[in-house]
Amino acid sequence: KLSPEAMRALSGPRTPKFLATRDAGGTPNVVPVLSLEAADERTVIFGELMIWKTRRNLGADPRLSILVLSADLRGWAIRGRFVEFQRTGAYFDHLMESESIRYNAYSGIRSAGVIEVLDAPRTFEFSRASLLIDTLRSRWLARRLFGKSRGAGAMPPQVQEKFSRLR
Repeated sequence: KLSPEAMRALSGPRTPKFLATRDAGGTPNVVPVLSLEAADERTVIFGELMIWKTRRNLGADPRLSILVLSADLRGWAIRGRFVEFQRTGAYFDHLMESESIRYNAYSGIRSAGVIEVLDAPRTFEFSRASLLIDTLRSRWLARRLFGKSRGAGAMPPQVQEKFSRLR
């Protein structure tokens, strides 16, 4: 079952949340799904909006994982089992009334996905120091690979030429 902290993290409308599924052959697919939300300690719901591959994967294999990160750099890895998509009902209505769905340009969700929480075995935390070190390492590597000028060589010559015409 979900801890109160994990439920709070899942309730954040702009909290980074990812849904991992796999197809019949076992190939994984990970997508950001900001509408993931804890309905209770054992149920997570989400809005089906532009996730065609995820929907196919859930039909082939109901096992899934959810990763959620909070603003204080703590995270939760949650194992679950996909139960169903609902086109009506309390979960659907709740998601349609949420601020992020109600005002979207695509006029709402197709259905509400329902996930049974099997296990929330892992909680982890990032340190600010490790993030700073990783950021500096990435910038150093980018300069080394692409030269001192920002973005030099990052685009193919044909693309650079088209962008220069736009300027």
